[in-house]
Amino acid sequence: MDLELIIGAPDPGFFTEHGIKKGTALRFIRDIPKWFALQGNVMPNEIAGAFSDDVLE
Repeated sequence: MDLELIIGAPDPGFFTEHGIKKGTALRFIRDIPKWFALQGNVMPNEIAGAFSDDVLE
């Protein structure tokens, strides 16, 4: 699983179509940037800018 690709084009539908509940899928997508930062990494601007809170609505 490529986390950068998920953030670049977040699609919770991919996960829900494979049996993951919607809330879990949304939280997973939302938490990737947080996890990345906790690892001591700086997220590249092109990835961070692609992430949108619209996915969560």
